[in-house]
Amino acid sequence: MLSIVWMLFVAWFLNLFGFSNVVIKGLAQLGGPEITILGYYFIFAAAGLIKNVFYTLNRNAFIEAGKELEKIK
Repeated sequence: MLSIVWMLFVAWFLNLFGFSNVVIKGLAQLGGPEITILGYYFIFAAAGLIKNVFYTLNRNAFIEAGKELEKIK
């Protein structure tokens, strides 16, 4: 959950310097959907969610690997 909040903060901070306009116009020029500022923030929130999912999956994999190593010893 904290990653989502962190990424929204990053999006807000970058928006102060006009980065949102670059992302919105860049996606439009690539032929992607035209997004609004809400879409810009959604992209960052989704990135934070994906980071949480990968972190959880990776952590669980390390926990399982550790359990297997304990069985070997």
